[in-house]
Amino acid sequence: MIFLVGYGIFLAYAGTVVAAGPAGVLVMQAGFDAAPRRGRWIGLGSAVGQSPYAGLAFYGANRFVTAHADFVRTAHGVAGLVLFAVAAWVAKRAGKVRPAAPAAVREGRAFLLGLTATVTNPVPLVTWGMAATALTASGIAGGEGLASALGFGAATIVGAAAAHVTITHTAAALRAWGGDEVAKRLSYGSAALLVGLGSAAVFQAWRG
Repeated sequence: MIFLVGYGIFLAYAGTVVAAGPAGVLVMQAGFDAAPRRGRWIGLGSAVGQSPYAGLAFYGANRFVTAHADFVRTAHGVAGLVLFAVAAWVAKRAGKVRPAAPAAVREGRAFLLGLTATVTNPVPLVTWGMAATALTASGIAGGEGLASALGFGAATIVGAAAAHVTITHTAAALRAWGGDEVAKRLSYGSAALLVGLGSAAVFQAWRG
């Protein structure tokens, strides 16, 4: 179980940093707005939101994902639409970068934003299902069951939340270093990346 929890933290951290998704972009944008505290709360909401997906994967949902190609196609299609919507929001906001001053933070609202952005995106169930299959096959998970599901799900909260802290504070540091222009360019770059990821997701849904 200790190894499983460790792998959960590592995989959640690495996966969130490399492929942050819509919530990760919201976290990064908070950093560009010089509001890393808001980014931390969005990230915590997102981490809590993906935890059930990770837990369900180890409780056997990965078999459901493997057996139902239609679900996977739908998940990719929904993810593509979400990515397009977030890209539009980021691009619109990029031209209105706020002054680098501490912003009032409504913790509950920021938490719910991150939670909603994650639970409405079914792709994490697919990706965690693949991770669960790999870890179970390697013997790390020790078989599927409630203990594995709860332990791994809780571990992913820690890893994903830590990753979002890294993302939002890195963005805030870049904003402080380069000013509005750097923040604006990076925001447009993030929007372009989201469009690319959204296009890939829609293509996956179309191709099946």
